[in-house]
Amino acid sequence: MKKTLLMLAAAAALFAACKPSTPDDPDNPGNDPQENNAPIVIDGVFDDWAALDASKVAVAKNTPNSPWTYARSMRVYADASHIYYFIEFDKQELAELMEEVKGDNGLPMRVNLNIDGEFTTGYTNYSLDGYDYIIEGSLAENGKWTSFDGTLHEWGWREAKSDYGWNEVLAYGSGLTWGAGEGNKYELAVDRKVFNRVEKLAEPKKIPDTFQTGLRFYTPGWGEMANLPNASVSDHEQGWAHLLEIKTNK
Repeated sequence: MKKTLLMLAAAAALFAACKPSTPDDPDNPGNDPQENNAPIVIDGVFDDWAALDASKVAVAKNTPNSPWTYARSMRVYADASHIYYFIEFDKQELAELMEEVKGDNGLPMRVNLNIDGEFTTGYTNYSLDGYDYIIEGSLAENGKWTSFDGTLHEWGWREAKSDYGWNEVLAYGSGLTWGAGEGNKYELAVDRKVFNRVEKLAEPKKIPDTFQTGLRFYTPGWGEMANLPNASVSDHEQGWAHLLEIKTNK
């Protein structure tokens, strides 16, 4: 009897170890980078960023003539399964904002994605950006960093309003994004697998190997605080002001 119980326990352990990770399984969400030995672990400890090949990391710093001082820099690294962001904020301005993050107020941020290689389509209110998607979420709650559980929106025709605008195509809680912060630094990940299987997109789309991305930051009351990158169009070697070009490391 004892031998049989030991065999059953061993079989159960093997089954658990082989159980596939899937964002659809609430008991095994599959959105933890530690599960697949990802190069960046989203835990608020940033040493793993220093271990990356610097030539594979895109960097944007606040430009000297920028009116923004809240966000100091961003780094982006992409592999076949995730897109990773690392953000550094001005300590004093961040501390003041955190004092405002109370109750239902959050600290909003938008991740902007241009995935069609075009800069005259999509959202073009900002100079030559033309991004097609935004992921909207909050960096903090009740004065503390929180996980960035984002909602995905696609730019396109809105039947109800008979105009072009942002259409929600994936609600929060999907496992698309998650993040962690410590001090004046924050990191987050976007799961490419979750994005690539969204069913509500106007057309089936996947994030390509080369794409563009930027970040926009807001006060708890949705006042615009900063954006990265933020070079003027005339100063930007690639011709657009608020997007970094990212090449996936394979």
